Amino acid sequence: MSWRWLVVAMSMIGLCAAGHADDVFLDFENAAALARVDSARADVAISDAHATSGAHSLKVTLHAGDYPIVNFLVGKAFPSGDWRQYQSLEFDFYLDVPNKPSSAGDVAMPLFLEFASGSGSAARRRTFVATFTGRTQGHMSVTTLGLRIGAEGLLASGTAFGRIAAWDTNVDIADMQRFGILADHLAAPVVLYLDNFRLTPRIDKPIVDEFGQYNLREWPGKVHSEDELRRAGQRDLAQLSTPLSHGERDQYGGWLGGKDRAGRPLRFDARGWFYTAQRDGRWWLVTPDGNPFWSVGCDGITMEATSPKWDDDHKPLYAWLPPHEGPFAAAWENSWTGGPVLAKANLVRRYGEGYAAQWRRVAARRMLDWGFNSLGAWCDIEVARQQGLRLPYVFIMGNQGGGPQMADGLVDVYDPAWEKGVHEAVQAAAKYREDPWCLGYFYDNEIGWCGGWHKEVTMAQQVLARGPESSAKHALMDLLRKRYGDKVDALNAAWGASFAGFDDLLAKPVKLTPESEKAAAPDFSAFVEATADRYFSTIAHELKAVDPHHLYLGSRFAQAPVEAVRAAGHYCDIVSFNIYAVEVDRAACDALYAQARKPFLVGEFNSGARDRGLLAGGGIVVDSQAVRAATYRRYVEHLASIPYFVGCHWFEWDDQPCVGRFDGWESGNCGIVDVCFNPYPELTKAMTETNRAIYASASKARQ
Repeated sequence: MSWRWLVVAMSMIGLCAAGHADDVFLDFENAAALARVDSARADVAISDAHATSGAHSLKVTLHAGDYPIVNFLVGKAFPSGDWRQYQSLEFDFYLDVPNKPSSAGDVAMPLFLEFASGSGSAARRRTFVATFTGRTQGHMSVTTLGLRIGAEGLLASGTAFGRIAAWDTNVDIADMQRFGILADHLAAPVVLYLDNFRLTPRIDKPIVDEFGQYNLREWPGKVHSEDELRRAGQRDLAQLSTPLSHGERDQYGGWLGGKDRAGRPLRFDARGWFYTAQRDGRWWLVTPDGNPFWSVGCDGITMEATSPKWDDDHKPLYAWLPPHEGPFAAAWENSWTGGPVLAKANLVRRYGEGYAAQWRRVAARRMLDWGFNSLGAWCDIEVARQQGLRLPYVFIMGNQGGGPQMADGLVDVYDPAWEKGVHEAVQAAAKYREDPWCLGYFYDNEIGWCGGWHKEVTMAQQVLARGPESSAKHALMDLLRKRYGDKVDALNAAWGASFAGFDDLLAKPVKLTPESEKAAAPDFSAFVEATADRYFSTIAHELKAVDPHHLYLGSRFAQAPVEAVRAAGHYCDIVSFNIYAVEVDRAACDALYAQARKPFLVGEFNSGARDRGLLAGGGIVVDSQAVRAATYRRYVEHLASIPYFVGCHWFEWDDQPCVGRFDGWESGNCGIVDVCFNPYPELTKAMTETNRAIYASASKARQ
């Protein structure tokens, strides 16, 4: 998954929005408080607007331009630099800008919080994004523990949200010298109201309870005993014996009640495999039995839930660690980080000795009960093969094929090692070649067509900055020679450069001036397209040689330059995207579809709330599970209304660990179920209703 679209952090966790009076060190009720605040490229004033307790707040006007900041210094704004006795820094805010819907939700303004400790050579700094919502009173909470261990979810929360923006040195919480609120760059001034800065007392208990839940607050549905889990498991197994309603669906989940524009049954050829077809201006997947199919699925349905951040700083955060021997040994098996996967320990408690088989049966039944008809990427394929509970599935393969990188997040597809790696990776498809329940294959995930996250289309510039050992640079030189008739003078004239020859360009790393980069954009665009053509054509050829039956589903674009999407359309059966948004941008998708002319599928989307025990939301942050449910309905119904989309897959089955996964920077409410395998009922109700009506929604879409 990709949290490149801003992962957010949640309400913290036993800490109230307004602190107690004896916690507050700066409240702006006295005009003298203004002298305790420093600013640069910003104006500060005492205001009677948007105060949260008392009558006054601090009005901060951040000027247009680079790095306006308001600073709070030890001995001036706050009394002590030793924050080891505190659980968190909190403050209230009001950001006076309009709320603007965006691909990351209703986000108004990304600001930054910066913390510094020590001075001179001992100075340390940590910075993270704190995105405040416009015209909304709220609060921010930053845990001092998070400043030390660097887990995103343990850094920031409240009705604002935060994430680490730079992996700076961890600050020393025994020697805090300064914190500040700043902007990177502002096109116009921004007004922010601040109030009631307070430090809250440390809570002397572990952050993670014995079930993997956040330990410092309560919420509806929180598990408190192993007996609760056992009873929940008994209810799950009882559900397996109740009748299952498939409605107007064939054995694969395809639509039996469909009508075409003329009112005739909507049927296609039964080929024995899934394929794609258009009818009345609408793209469909087609089941092996010949019925229209729109794929609603879920990613990551596996017992091997995401491994938590695990190091010496994280070990004391746990109230209980499962034994390495006996029934709970499974919690340590297959962990990517070496840390305990407490979600797996909960499955042992929930279902007992035969937990693996029972979990697969329950997961499959839940998918069908909730109206899903597909298993997405990174799922346990055996879930799709339960007797009487079968589900179509996809398989994701490839790790960019191996070999050196040509740009950030993009393997050198011109290097022989890459093509060899692709050939080896696609052999996995042989296992599924004769299975009609296999929908198709993704190859790779969210690769760097733009040369890295949050950048312009710079892949070709990065290749140009490499030396002659780079196969990609040789390919770029070949393209430039061809475009300029092997005449470097023509290239120099076009770019405003002075290269001695193409061999000169190849022999050493080259960095163009901004003016030359702009002039070279058409050539760089041509190189992106040539590279994408090589990438998708090679995979398609190798994959179809192993399995000619099933669909090639693309590489799940997160960076989607038009050149790469156009190339994908030449070779993929379906072009896939991971789109984290309140709803997809129809105009942008229309423009891409005009180039690809193949059906589209969303491989990842989600939303998450911060109201039930996690510190972070999902790819899109929302206020509550109820809003999360409404957001699912909005996203899926809108997507189904677009006639070239043939499916979407939610990311993912389980919530992420509350201390963060892998490197500690994702701790989100992504899951349909929590760490104890309990569903979020508001969300599953909305999923059930939306998914069961998916064919009614999709059939309305005509071009």
